[in-house]
Amino acid sequence: MSLNSTYTSVYASTSENLAFFAKAVSERPSRTLIIAAETGGKDAVMAVLDALLDAGHRNVLVQALNSPNLPGAVRDQLTTLLYGSARQTVCALLSNKQLH
Repeated sequence: MSLNSTYTSVYASTSENLAFFAKAVSERPSRTLIIAAETGGKDAVMAVLDALLDAGHRNVLVQALNSPNLPGAVRDQLTTLLYGSARQTVCALLSNKQLH
């Protein structure tokens, strides 16, 4: 299965079963997203996150960041999706800047 078809099929499946996925991510975020990563890799995780965000479940995703067992790669994907990467880049630039 190609990467694009993995994303498309997982996104469609998540959208069809939205209530289930929203509840699963709110109750056991790390387990739910680990299963997605194990079955379809990074694209599957992105598809689940995108489908939930597109359906207006941002608060569920924000709360998922509080899960201590969330793998680092998944946490990075979720953080980037919710807050973007500009915040990290600005902090990195500021820490390397010399003050005169």
